[in-house]
Amino acid sequence: MASIMVVDDEKLVRWSVSNILKRDRHEVFCAQNGKEAIEKAKETFFDLVITDYNMPGINGLELLVQLKQLSPETKVVILTTYSAKVSERMTMDVGACGYIEKPFLVDEIRKVVQTVLSK
Repeated sequence: MASIMVVDDEKLVRWSVSNILKRDRHEVFCAQNGKEAIEKAKETFFDLVITDYNMPGINGLELLVQLKQLSPETKVVILTTYSAKVSERMTMDVGACGYIEKPFLVDEIRKVVQTVLSK
């Protein structure tokens, strides 16, 4: 069981991803934006953070950089609706462990989480 934070400004996405992870017996926390995620990361260690790329205020890449400064061991996966090739290059360059394209399937979430946590 891992401690995972899901960050997305869309309530339905947070709910969907967190329910998938809870069914797999992970401890799941949610944040609706980057600022809230950073505050939670200051108080709690997360094995994994799954964050939306495009959010108002602090976007997913900015959040990734700040999370890595707070907790270098925390793995980060980016959720994105952008072109996979652009997103993959950008996210990997700044230290993401992976990305998931929206819309996503339940099995995609599970596969990426399992792969990232097993590293």
